[in-house]
Amino acid sequence: MLLERANIKTKVDLPWLLFLLIGITEFGLLTTFVDIDTTLAIKGLIGGYLLLAGTLFNWLLVGFNVDTFFSLKEFTDNSMLIIVSLVAVAMLNSATSMIGLYATQMSGALFVMLIGISEEAFFRGFLLTALMRFTGIPIAAIGVSSIIGTVYHGSIYGTNPGALIIVFGSFVVLGMTYMFSGYRLSIPMAGHVIINLLAFMS
Repeated sequence: MLLERANIKTKVDLPWLLFLLIGITEFGLLTTFVDIDTTLAIKGLIGGYLLLAGTLFNWLLVGFNVDTFFSLKEFTDNSMLIIVSLVAVAMLNSATSMIGLYATQMSGALFVMLIGISEEAFFRGFLLTALMRFTGIPIAAIGVSSIIGTVYHGSIYGTNPGALIIVFGSFVVLGMTYMFSGYRLSIPMAGHVIINLLAFMS
């Protein structure tokens, strides 16, 4: 399925705006901990930079399509997409653990939820949308952005194959969720936040 490159823009809505404002506020707050916990302050800077860079690059290079109306049908359709993405990631998690590959546990509930917002702004909102516009081939764009996202997560998980397989699969699932939602960024953001929270609690 080829897309008309000029018409692909990220859909932004009220939930996206709330995610953005919460992320900027919380990452800004984390940077104030520099005297107490340098690691936490650095995480705040990295997360905030990723969120702002992804949003700015998206706005400048890809463009936004502001959606001021969110119908009940859109809400139920998009809620189903979030549920399907969560089930797909849970199945991927189960499959990797059945063959003896395990991910490492995440730390810091608030941070892992917020970094999901930042990663979606950058990897889905900007990178995936730009690749779709450039290639016109959604599967290729999803694959390339998922590989880049997995390499980025290598700085967290090292060469742990279980974690990297789960990350790659999650990126593919969230990329497809983004595409099937009509490029509405708040949908994979919500899915990513929930996935990270569940990973933190496990």
